[in-house]
Amino acid sequence: MTDTSGAQALIDYQFNDIAPLWEALQAPGPDATTLSGRPLPRGNMRLALLGDSVLKTALLEGWYHTKESTGTLAFLPASLLADFAIEEGHNKASVATGNNHLANVGNHLGLGDFVNKNQSQGNVVPTRVMTATVEAIIGAVFLDSNHNFTIVRQVMQNIGLVDPETGA
Repeated sequence: MTDTSGAQALIDYQFNDIAPLWEALQAPGPDATTLSGRPLPRGNMRLALLGDSVLKTALLEGWYHTKESTGTLAFLPASLLADFAIEEGHNKASVATGNNHLANVGNHLGLGDFVNKNQSQGNVVPTRVMTATVEAIIGAVFLDSNHNFTIVRQVMQNIGLVDPETGA
């Protein structure tokens, strides 16, 4: 059973409708189920696709309003600054939303404890599944907050995807 209350506490966001979070925590695989009559054979993958776009938009929209040049990396978390050369704006979002970074954030938070895992993979949450779960959670927050990017960026900050000092 998926523990949505623990996941809400972890990301420090209280959902109005728990269904998007529940979907976000479903790993793809043969054990996938349905949500409101809609089959989820690929688990959280549809929501992850939305979340991926929301992540990039939230990062770039925040960066855009800083009026900083494309060579500034200030919107990235400090943990990423040392690892990357100066990039253009679209590459910045790619770095911050890269699979390894998102999986590391999810693993660091302990999100794997809340994922409804594919039984064929045991208790392991593979990198791609963890990446999709982080993206899907951002997508779920976006839907639940009525597309409010301020709330999305706050959750991104809560889980370590944006720098708390810049908020972007």
